[in-house]
Amino acid sequence: MSMPGRTRLPSTGSADGRPGKPSNQPCSKPSKPCSAGPSLRKKKRKPGSRNREDCPGSEKSAKKRNLPHFSLYGSLMDRGPKTRTAPNQTEERPLPAELDFLRDPGLEASLVGSTALYEACRREGLSLPPAPRDLDVAWKLDLEQGRRLLEERGIEVSATQGNLDRGTLGALFDGFRVEFTTYRGGGGSAGERIAEDAARRDMTIGALFWTLWDDRILDPLGGLQDWERGLIRACGDPEERIREHPVRALRYIRKVTTLGFYLDTRTRKAIRALGPEIARELAPEALAQEVRSVLAEAASPGVFFQMCAEELILARLLPEIAPLFHGIPAGRVRHHPEISQALHMILVLRAAVLQAEKQGLDPAGRHKLLVAALCHDLGKGVTPMDELPSHPAHETTGLAQIRSLFQRLPGFGSKSLMRLVQSTTRCHLLIDKLRDVRHGTLVRLWDKELSPHRKDLRLFATLVRCDQEGRMRPQDLGLPVPPGHPSSVDWDAFEAGMVRDLEELDAILSTVSGEESARRHPGDPKALKRDLHERRCRALKNSGFLKGS
Repeated sequence: MSMPGRTRLPSTGSADGRPGKPSNQPCSKPSKPCSAGPSLRKKKRKPGSRNREDCPGSEKSAKKRNLPHFSLYGSLMDRGPKTRTAPNQTEERPLPAELDFLRDPGLEASLVGSTALYEACRREGLSLPPAPRDLDVAWKLDLEQGRRLLEERGIEVSATQGNLDRGTLGALFDGFRVEFTTYRGGGGSAGERIAEDAARRDMTIGALFWTLWDDRILDPLGGLQDWERGLIRACGDPEERIREHPVRALRYIRKVTTLGFYLDTRTRKAIRALGPEIARELAPEALAQEVRSVLAEAASPGVFFQMCAEELILARLLPEIAPLFHGIPAGRVRHHPEISQALHMILVLRAAVLQAEKQGLDPAGRHKLLVAALCHDLGKGVTPMDELPSHPAHETTGLAQIRSLFQRLPGFGSKSLMRLVQSTTRCHLLIDKLRDVRHGTLVRLWDKELSPHRKDLRLFATLVRCDQEGRMRPQDLGLPVPPGHPSSVDWDAFEAGMVRDLEELDAILSTVSGEESARRHPGDPKALKRDLHERRCRALKNSGFLKGS
């Protein structure tokens, strides 16, 4: 069946995504209409679902890589009774009123990347990607021409040196950012400029162009079909793309993780082949930002670290985390029926994401919780082999690993966050047993680890909950439930009980101030500290907080 409003321009790239000789035909002159290919329209599938023969790397998949190039999708103004999707929020004007001038054909301005992909999916009736947060504009103006035009329009321009190096200017409009970038690669016509620019972008699903002067979407590298198939694929030669910007290797894996897609075989092999080069060239700030982005966006961040381990780059980039994903046991099977520490980490991080969503944490709160979950077992990575499968004292041996991770990754977290994460790590085996701890130990624990982080007491409890939820049950392995153990756990009640204990303990001990001890022992810090400790121990005994007291 021929699709309304859809035409195709001559191909400007090869079937595997490498740019070919650009067509001399301008992109505003479509060729005769053609019907959709069977691989795109035979059967609608959600992103990530596919027939067996469509899986990346299969022989049939390779034969089917004759993807449509430079496809044009129907105009927003053409939407009528044949439209397959109902109007939604993206039908609103894609540009602020201040940027209407970008529709001038002389600028050859296009919205690029996530905005163009979103609009193409909406027009084609496909599952929508996440709504774009910012706008990326590509145009034919160079930096100086672009700056002069924007300033003439009264638009305040901002750009870092890194932005300028890649030909990008930025501006803020009503809380969202717009970036203006010169088409990369040259070309004598709009079509050639777009084709050359697309070939230099990082992945095909981000190489779609929504041309503002005629309201069409150009897809030079088949990115829309990759979206429908659930495939992350580098534009052109994957090794060239990664060598241009080594951080792209992590972006490919992050996109796979956040979208639940497959990683194209050529792209995956390029990541593995370039592992040493990636580790040598990747800036620590870029690595830190990618890890932050994974923790902020992914529904299951642990899968990202597992995939990095599979492609042999985790140990080179994150040596503190890598041992946890390289096959060590989580502990003795009676404590960790999931057996694998990698699986335990994946389950703990997944539980942390769910709790962040359930508690409605803001981005900073989510980052705190996810970093605490990521770091709580780092000590297991340095357990001597002859002590496995146990990990004695891992709650303290991991503190140096946490410090190393924060120091190596600028921007990963502040010193105060590092201290908080060290405290949650040191305490995560005790928080659910506070009433069983000896009073002197408990006072020292509160004084050193809990009282400095009183506003984050719930985080301690939530981390312990996630750690426990990240363990399989004995019955999952076909084992009977041990006597005295419940067959299921009310995790909300479990967490609420820990929060109550923490708040009660804090209320008891915080009322014992150091002022009286200072009056008793002026000028003697050691005696003052000893007296304060003893007074708090007595208050704890008299409160009835501890079992048997």
